[in-house]
Amino acid sequence: MKKAPILFILSVLLIGLSGCTTQMARLEKSSNYVELLNGAIAFYEKGQYSKAKTLFEKIQPIYQGTEYAEKIRYYWAFSEYYMGLYQLSAYQFSVFYNTYARSPLAEEAQYMEAYSLYLDSPGPDLEQSSSEEAVLMMQDFLNRYPVSQYYQEANGIIDELQVRFETKAYQTAKLYY
Repeated sequence: MKKAPILFILSVLLIGLSGCTTQMARLEKSSNYVELLNGAIAFYEKGQYSKAKTLFEKIQPIYQGTEYAEKIRYYWAFSEYYMGLYQLSAYQFSVFYNTYARSPLAEEAQYMEAYSLYLDSPGPDLEQSSSEEAVLMMQDFLNRYPVSQYYQEANGIIDELQVRFETKAYQTAKLYY
């Protein structure tokens, strides 16, 4: 007899909860783009980068050419970076600084593109073409912004990758010998 009221209460709670939609599901169904933008930024600020990325992808074509497009692309790139999707974040940062070259954030975006490629590069045991690309992008950054706040870090990364290339060459020669 005691099981019946408990089952009834649980079934009512289950039905009640299944009828509620989460904030993300509600936003995905919404066609109010201001609400979508605010929701995406809120998710980004909470550290829920996958949800923010999904919403930024959805609203980016709508806001293309507006004053919000730069902010959307910037947050989108950092969302992918914080999710550990370094190839995708490098691409988004590249799109950002190629599209908004006069933005005050363009310097940081170009550095973050090179840094994302650096983070995605493998150790000295593996093939180093992505590391070479990271060095080229970092050097391009240093040539474009010689008095950047990231100058010392960029030089340190290039030096580290050069040591990685030397280690790879040594391991290859040792294997050959």
